Amino acid sequence: MITNRSMPRSTVIPEFPYPDVQGAAAWLCDAFGFNVRIMIGNHRAQLNVGDGAMVVIEQGGGPKGRASVMVRVEDCGRCGQAP
Repeated sequence: MITNRSMPRSTVIPEFPYPDVQGAAAWLCDAFGFNVRIMIGNHRAQLNVGDGAMVVIEQGGGPKGRASVMVRVEDCGRCGQAP
């Protein structure tokens, strides 16, 4: 699999919206032992814990106002095709 150094290495990466990204990241680190991998402005934070990861995103309207999941795949050209 091609390495993408801009994203956590986890296969499944949930994204959770919060009104205060920096405050949420600090709370998640204190409460659950996450570490901030990268903070992008005040609108996005990538967090790691053990071999897991999550992304905290700025809460807003539309699709970015909801939780979502990113899934790392081996061959994106095959996504959506029946086996």
